[in-house]
Amino acid sequence: MDADRDAAPDEVAALKKALAVERAKGVEIAAELAVARAKASEDEALIAQQKLQIARLRHQRAGAG
Repeated sequence: MDADRDAAPDEVAALKKALAVERAKGVEIAAELAVARAKASEDEALIAQQKLQIARLRHQRAGAG
């Protein structure tokens, strides 16, 4: 019985450490997701800009002819 009580604090400390590690991983993954979302948003903005440029060029070409 005493051995179980002596091991309990060590086990609690180990579990707390494991929890902290997993939380840190979660924070890291959340940061990576935020970066990926920002990149996707940037890509979407570039695509919209290029579509607008294509539309302007088509309009100019149609007006010139």
